[in-house]
Amino acid sequence: MRLIIKDDENQASYYTALYVCKRIIEFSPTAERPFVIGILDEVSLVKVYRYLVSFSKKGFISFEHIVVFISDEFVGLPLDHPASNYTVLHENFFKYINIQPKNIFYLDGLAPNLHLECSQYEDKISKFGGIELILGSVQPDGHLAFNEPGSSIMSKTRIKTLSYETILENASFFGGDVEKVPKLALTIGVKTILDAREVVILITGAQKALTLSKCIDGSVNHMWIVSAIQLHPSSLIVCDEDATLELLVKTVRYCKNTQRVHDELNEFYNIHLNGSISTVSQNKSGPFKHPRLLSVNDQNLEISSNESNQSFPSSDSQLSIPTIPDSTKSNNNSDEETDVEIDQNDPIPPNTMVFIGGHTVPIESNNHTTHTQSSSTSQSQSQTNNNNNLYEYPRMWWEYMDQFSHFYNAHFVNCQNSFEIHSHNFGNSIPFESHNSQPKSPAINDKCPDQSPNSPDNYLDD
Repeated sequence: MRLIIKDDENQASYYTALYVCKRIIEFSPTAERPFVIGILDEVSLVKVYRYLVSFSKKGFISFEHIVVFISDEFVGLPLDHPASNYTVLHENFFKYINIQPKNIFYLDGLAPNLHLECSQYEDKISKFGGIELILGSVQPDGHLAFNEPGSSIMSKTRIKTLSYETILENASFFGGDVEKVPKLALTIGVKTILDAREVVILITGAQKALTLSKCIDGSVNHMWIVSAIQLHPSSLIVCDEDATLELLVKTVRYCKNTQRVHDELNEFYNIHLNGSISTVSQNKSGPFKHPRLLSVNDQNLEISSNESNQSFPSSDSQLSIPTIPDSTKSNNNSDEETDVEIDQNDPIPPNTMVFIGGHTVPIESNNHTTHTQSSSTSQSQSQTNNNNNLYEYPRMWWEYMDQFSHFYNAHFVNCQNSFEIHSHNFGNSIPFESHNSQPKSPAINDKCPDQSPNSPDNYLDD
């Protein structure tokens, strides 16, 4: 499950509409293979409808091969009633786009047999191979469609009794008279929603902050139906800053950082809209290689010095490699050591680690090929096995301790049990005063011990 946080309701609605638009373009619907959308909570998505209508009028998408399933309907209301969900969608969405009337499916609240109406509605969904994308919103109590709190997660299209809160919310469509609001409704079930291939939910406003918190930070709870989205393998929640007031701070930071990483990856890889890396379609222009793995023979990419402005021109363009600074020394470097200046004409060979002082250490590859020991660094660099994959590092850093000790003659000791550091680089060991007796717990009147540089308590760096 992904959480996208936008600044306000307009940006969140625009992102949601743009996401749906891109999904339709990516799907490429046809008459034989239409794109099936299920719409939940028709009133809260009015701004999303306006953006979709704008995209349609500008020619970005076409609704000719789009099939829409309306999620719910009041029992006893005709389709032309102002409170009918079909009327709300028709007045705000359908009449402005080129959707075919035969591709609009709805629940009939005036059907003589309501149970048969529900079962036939499930059959119609199955006839199209299921719903491709669920687009919806939630109310402050967290219900999806008319699946009120306490609904079964395994429920399908059925007759549902409305809660008193839902009746109050819809009283405005009946002149504020609660008695005129229907007490029953037909709705698709929670399992019907979870069976869709993708679920996109828009949650905005401070009044829905607790709902978002129960969905993201809480566990699956039948009293908060929106939390069932956690069980869906491909779900997306778009919200604004006001809706995050009840979320944990670390949750908000995590979601924002994850989206930032996703945007950076999208510069190089073909990232699917749901966040996964596509394994079928190619990237923006042909096979991709990470800039760090480019060789002089690759002529299909152009790398600019600004990583955020990556361009992918045709294969006729020339490869431009950014220049390396004369020194890697940073102005903010507070260490006493001086960083090593890298010679541009002396490239670092693969499978090699470089340390302060210019020392290089070869790294073994998958077949654990033994490198011939050499007295000079240049000889060790030239003896690289060409049969190895030069850019694979199969072993972790602690598996190279034998190589580190060979090149640096260093011995790793336990600082808690020994106060002597062995190093052939210094020539002599540096003794520390050791204490054989157990340390004495300080009393109230004890003076603070002398923290001299040779004190055994100062073996750690500041």
